[in-house]
Amino acid sequence: MLVEGDKGWTWFHSKSKKKLLKMIHRGEIAYDIKPKDVYVIMHPWFAKEVRYENWASRLRSCREYIKGAHKEAMEEARGLAHDRHIFPTTTNNTNGKAHWNGSAAEQIVRNAVLGLFHDVVIDDGIVCKGYDGSAMPSTAVRALIAANPPLLGLDFWDVYHHATQEIKRVKYFNYRALKVTMVQKKKAKKPKSASNKHLLTTL
Repeated sequence: MLVEGDKGWTWFHSKSKKKLLKMIHRGEIAYDIKPKDVYVIMHPWFAKEVRYENWASRLRSCREYIKGAHKEAMEEARGLAHDRHIFPTTTNNTNGKAHWNGSAAEQIVRNAVLGLFHDVVIDDGIVCKGYDGSAMPSTAVRALIAANPPLLGLDFWDVYHHATQEIKRVKYFNYRALKVTMVQKKKAKKPKSASNKHLLTTL
């Protein structure tokens, strides 16, 4: 890690500044804590990377930056609340249909799509969720609409389309989760072989 005084080091791009901003933003460093206490106690990076001679002014500028950001966020939140009061969020889109995102209908379709997926065991005993189809069967869509009042006001093809998009979404996230699991399993095997090699060299 580069430290202050090294070629290419700048306070603007330093790890200490990023960490300091994050800790102030989270409230981990109160505004009444003295600069020296922050420098010595709050995180080991500060004393290792940065010289103390400019620490107080740097800490003050970081605190002012976060305070300004919080003030701006509060003003934006108040402005948004005022706008929402004057112009309430619509319940229907321009076509007169109810908004899908966050609706009860969306949750019903999501739960139904999850029920289509089943456990699949692949290499090395890894279990993942799989579904062979690319869409929900038409009979299942009609049965879902008939059994759930929030869907009764929707067209068959609307529900069918949303179910298809949800299947794509679940398959994508299942793929990402499977990829992470396989990488982690592959990494878990490496320390064992390394430790065995170490044992052989020490015998």
